[in-house]
Amino acid sequence: MQQKTHDFLVRMQVPMATFGGDLMGEAIDFAIQEMRNNRFVTLTDIENVLSDRFHCSASSADARLRTSWTISPMPLSSFLIVLYRYLMKSPK
Repeated sequence: MQQKTHDFLVRMQVPMATFGGDLMGEAIDFAIQEMRNNRFVTLTDIENVLSDRFHCSASSADARLRTSWTISPMPLSSFLIVLYRYLMKSPK
């Protein structure tokens, strides 16, 4: 995960001490890379990439991502709005 992504997640109060926080950062980096290449990204694509990188199943990666949100103080809908704005400002 890039430092800029890590800092963004910390500001958004994503629990980075958990394994799900690391997965969230990698998922964001992967999504940014794919969007810069004008590719459509699905949650299944993200889960498959994370399962390869972290040597776990796709369902386990999904569960860890969801668990990181249940313990995060920021609602997922608010985070997605902020993430969209972050992605639109990211330099290409």
